[in-house]
Amino acid sequence: MIQQYYLRFVPTAKVDYTLILNLYDLADYNTETNCFDTVRYRSLAELAQQLGTTEKTLCRHLNKEDYKNFLSIDKKTREIRLIVDFKKTGYKVPFLTLSPVEVRVLREKNEDLLYRYFIYLKYYCGYSANKRIDTTEKQILSAIGYSSNSSYIQKLSAYNTELSQKGIINIKKYRDEKGKIRNIYSF
Repeated sequence: MIQQYYLRFVPTAKVDYTLILNLYDLADYNTETNCFDTVRYRSLAELAQQLGTTEKTLCRHLNKEDYKNFLSIDKKTREIRLIVDFKKTGYKVPFLTLSPVEVRVLREKNEDLLYRYFIYLKYYCGYSANKRIDTTEKQILSAIGYSSNSSYIQKLSAYNTELSQKGIINIKKYRDEKGKIRNIYSF
């Protein structure tokens, strides 16, 4: 069983995180990399069925450029390699880890905005020296490639409530010198 999910951090990547996390669940342990990073399949149709999608959708995703940051596919050997061994890249690659509990919470909603929002928060809280970030919902929406209209802000507010109640994130609110409400996020 996977102890942690390792994801490369690409805030504006147009990927289906559910698909990527489902591939992690199918991954076998690779003794060369010491990671769960290898998915072997007999056919794409069978793999799609295991992933709960269609072959056409799976192929469309696997052929998108954005997925190259997360996986590679070798059609000859029928193998998908998840990119989780960041030490071998030769340069610093931004990445984050998700726990099985966090992944379960994300899967419950299964919404693209929630995945992107949570991944953004998790990365920047981990990157910060004090393990927290001070930001606004509009700043986050802009950074992850979403419009900062009121419907998205309301969704983020609902996510904050739910994630806080489940004990996944901590949020402290305060009003800055310009009168704007800001959040300090931590895990």
